[in-house]
Amino acid sequence: MLQSLKILTLMGYTVLIGYVSLASDSSPDAVVPDLNSFGVPDLDKMAHISAYLVFAILCSVLLRLDKIKTIFGAAIVVIFYSAALEYLQVFVPLREPSWLDFLANFCGVVIGSLCVIWWQKNAKHKPRKGFATD
Repeated sequence: MLQSLKILTLMGYTVLIGYVSLASDSSPDAVVPDLNSFGVPDLDKMAHISAYLVFAILCSVLLRLDKIKTIFGAAIVVIFYSAALEYLQVFVPLREPSWLDFLANFCGVVIGSLCVIWWQKNAKHKPRKGFATD
């Protein structure tokens, strides 16, 4: 049951990323507001990095990936998904693909994957507080 919930969570996030990436609505009450209109430089790229950082972490944690090879394998799948979504924006009215968006997505996946590896490396060998270490 718990594994099914994890898979559904990951699938839901995957669909959410796909929907947000391919939404063509550009009205004021759009699904995704124009982040560049908030006056914060590169807010759009920060959103891309954050979304894909979370995506990489979710993949690794929810699928219980614990080897560097499998974590980076999942990262490659997420990167290809990102590239496919950027390409598909060619066919969506009012959207256009961007190499900088793809680069931000790529950076988010790499940072998220490295965070998981770092966390696993540092969390595995420390004894838990409150447990006997003998």
